[in-house]
Amino acid sequence: MKVSTALYYRLVLLLSWGALTAGLIAHYGFGIKPCILCIYERHIYVALGFIAFLALRDLFPPSWMAILLGATLSAGIILGVYHFGIEQHWWLGTEKCGGVPIQATSIEQLREQLMQNTVRCDQVGWRVFGIPATAWNIVLLVGQLLLGILAWRHRAPRANLQALKKWPKKNRNISSYSPI
Repeated sequence: MKVSTALYYRLVLLLSWGALTAGLIAHYGFGIKPCILCIYERHIYVALGFIAFLALRDLFPPSWMAILLGATLSAGIILGVYHFGIEQHWWLGTEKCGGVPIQATSIEQLREQLMQNTVRCDQVGWRVFGIPATAWNIVLLVGQLLLGILAWRHRAPRANLQALKKWPKKNRNISSYSPI
């Protein structure tokens, strides 16, 4: 089965936009405040969308875009697993997650620490069909990574030739190109 890498990049762009939209609707529409890791995960989706947009515009060699997209997806998966582990109490979060116990030595320090508007990362913010949003995030990112691997392995040879023609002659090796 031949898969168009352009179709894959469009799918990544659409899924990134959808994930960001869902997060923003949950935040502003339903009042579910994100923790710091949720915000970092939004940054991953912004980066994925930007990389997919650049890949669709053919501004850089396809192999660079594939490597950059794969690295960003891998970073997102690692962050998602870390966040899910904190929610499941497998490990403690960082200080910004609110995972550090209160260490106040006076009433003023305690009041200051309690008044910080910090959303804890170890509490499930919202669930979809009973599954935490962090688990859905991992599924979405792993799915995109696997689809990317399939798209790259089974890409149409014509896409390679078209991309190759756009780059300087010193980087080409068309003599070894096989359209089959």
